[in-house]
Amino acid sequence: MMGTAQSSSRTYPFPSRWLNHACFWIAYYVLFSLIWASPERSYYVSFYLEFVLMPLRILASYCMMYVLIPAFLSNRKLLSFVISYLVLIAIAAGLQLFIGHFFYDQLLEGRGERFPITGASWMRNIVLINSTVILLGASKVIQLHFQLLDSLSTESNSDVERLEEGSDQFIEVKSNRRMHRLRVSDILYVEGLGNYITYVSTQDSRTIVYSSLKAAQSGLPNAFIRLHRSYLVNRTHISAYDNDTVTVGTKTIPRGKDITDEMLKSRR
Repeated sequence: MMGTAQSSSRTYPFPSRWLNHACFWIAYYVLFSLIWASPERSYYVSFYLEFVLMPLRILASYCMMYVLIPAFLSNRKLLSFVISYLVLIAIAAGLQLFIGHFFYDQLLEGRGERFPITGASWMRNIVLINSTVILLGASKVIQLHFQLLDSLSTESNSDVERLEEGSDQFIEVKSNRRMHRLRVSDILYVEGLGNYITYVSTQDSRTIVYSSLKAAQSGLPNAFIRLHRSYLVNRTHISAYDNDTVTVGTKTIPRGKDITDEMLKSRR
């Protein structure tokens, strides 16, 4: 039910989030009013009952989607989420019980239906409210899941764009009192040794520079990964790897223990 304007325009029929919400609750109201209608309960009574009780379901559902899920569930505070959820349902059910008793009983007295204030009635209201909150809470979790997938896809596409931009980029480094222009896409890896680093490019071209690996990495695109404390590697030139080493060109480089297979993918 929830989402940004951009995601709502892709997921829901109307570009306005509020219009989508209003249409959902109107449809919900009509559908459940018709479901609860029966020979003993006229359409007027059923529609009136839903009208009286629905605001609490809406309030409880939005508390679930906008407060509990973002504040607790999304942050993996499961115990806080469960406790808050149970308190929310219990309070909403209690309020719904009193509203049904004082409004529905008084205004529709004599129609063969009563809402007594008892423990059984309170549990019945818990079940009724919980069904709505669970339905919309699940839809919120599913939406957050797809938003996460979209975010990861966008991040991956951004990496590809930066990589493509880097293919025509040059960096300038000073070696032997001369400035050298190196094409970024031709750099296989950067090796650090003390206060010097060596840019190793295709055709085994080597440029030794007085610098640190950290400074070198700040001037290179995200295609370069710190594979080991002494090596920066261009992922697009990785030809093979295993749990301990990575091969770039003709060079076999030790692989850090914290480097995952996903981090080695070139993403293009």
